[in-house]
Amino acid sequence: VGFRIGQNGFKYVMMQFHWNNYERRSDYNDSSGMTLYYTPNRRPNDAGIMIIGQTFLEIPPRKEHVETTSVCTADDTRMILQGPVYVTRAFNHMHYLGREQYIDLYRNGAKVATLTNEPDYSYDRPRFIEFEESIQIFPGDEIRTRCVFKSTTKSVTTFQGDGTSDEMCFGFLTVHPLSNARSLHCSSWKNASMVSLFRSSDGCDWRVFGNASHPDMAPLYQGVSMHCRPLGQCLEECKEAVKRFRSHPCMRGTRGEYVMWEVSDSRTFEELSFYSKVRSCDLEILREQLLTQTTNGDDTNVGARVLPELSALLVAALLALFL
Repeated sequence: VGFRIGQNGFKYVMMQFHWNNYERRSDYNDSSGMTLYYTPNRRPNDAGIMIIGQTFLEIPPRKEHVETTSVCTADDTRMILQGPVYVTRAFNHMHYLGREQYIDLYRNGAKVATLTNEPDYSYDRPRFIEFEESIQIFPGDEIRTRCVFKSTTKSVTTFQGDGTSDEMCFGFLTVHPLSNARSLHCSSWKNASMVSLFRSSDGCDWRVFGNASHPDMAPLYQGVSMHCRPLGQCLEECKEAVKRFRSHPCMRGTRGEYVMWEVSDSRTFEELSFYSKVRSCDLEILREQLLTQTTNGDDTNVGARVLPELSALLVAALLALFL
């Protein structure tokens, strides 16, 4: 087993450091490096790294035990694998709040293998778990990841992120043959499968949706851009433009929630500006939905579900006005 490099494989290698130098000291030194071994005698099997785990983390402060899970479902492995792959190595990854991590393999609802088992996880002492006998993953298998965090030292909520003071819950599996894997990403966002979220289906074609100049999308993007103002007053024409944009299949349900979550961390002004316009009529649209449900005589549980969200948005709007 080896990682193919060159024209039909990896073309560059990057060594990345994450430094959290809170004291802003300039007298720290580092001599870390990397040795790369390569050979013209290629191994019979090309390998790759499968990434699994949870991309959404929201860890409350001052808690002894916070648990999050992720599932690469049977449907997911059927989609990303076109044949069995063999796991030769596994690696858990959390940051400093991480205390335990487990990755298990299930087949037909029954556990068939433990890929990682770290009840004493330490960010500073990572373990690479090597298997003397490779573990097979078949299309239709399920891979379950569980991470446990301790946040007693934190006074604020900790989110998923690259920084050491943020958190992660990922597993990395070295698998082969690479030819049997259509994709090597099988993570979750909340309870949703990222494989399913990014599959173009139900009228949602992500390539079209992300192209603001596409004939099908241009009127929707232009409508919001022309009629809405970022964090401004919700005009009637803006509300109608936002409703048309949010009726797109890629903006409905969990997909829409994911889009709004993802762009909240955008690094581009244009994207942040556009989606702040999309959010500018949240209160009015929620109020309209509540009135419609009340008029139609829906059960009070529907109103109960909408009211807390409406109240939270009202508080946020008031804070924005006075702070």
